[in-house]
Amino acid sequence: TPYVMLCTSIVSGIDAGPSPRTCCDGYGYKNIYGAYHPPVLTLTDRMFFKTLHEGWVRHGVAEIIKMACVKDLSLFELLEQAGPKLIRTKFGTETPEDEEFGEICDLIIGKAMEGYVRSEYGNLWETHQCRPHAFGHTWSPGYEIPSGMLHGHAVATCMGYGAYLALDQGFIT
Repeated sequence: TPYVMLCTSIVSGIDAGPSPRTCCDGYGYKNIYGAYHPPVLTLTDRMFFKTLHEGWVRHGVAEIIKMACVKDLSLFELLEQAGPKLIRTKFGTETPEDEEFGEICDLIIGKAMEGYVRSEYGNLWETHQCRPHAFGHTWSPGYEIPSGMLHGHAVATCMGYGAYLALDQGFIT
């Protein structure tokens, strides 16, 4: 059955919404049940982000940082430019008069979605493990649900720990 994904959060807009997989949690595990069934259309409007609690905004930003780290330096630079104002204004939705910042927010969302789709749709059936958008998913699926963490927060802690281990072992400087 064809369906349209209307994304009302940052994570749904840049990650779950354009994903070819539909999943649900079960028995204490993340995404244990699912199918490959992408939407025919994904709609993401950052005006929905105005309804989000600050923690949900931060968890979305963590997913965007993930894409910036592995896929797009210009996205990382936009995140640096926008800084904490992304959180404070919920991606510019609380300051609609600041059109210039709104344009930066649109670019951030667009680039994050593009990076995700380019990564995901080149390997729809996960026939290989070259999946840069899986950064931060090494250990986090094992503790996300039991700890009560939001997905982006769990991914962020896993990215941090993975980077620490890579530095400690001399893989990065």
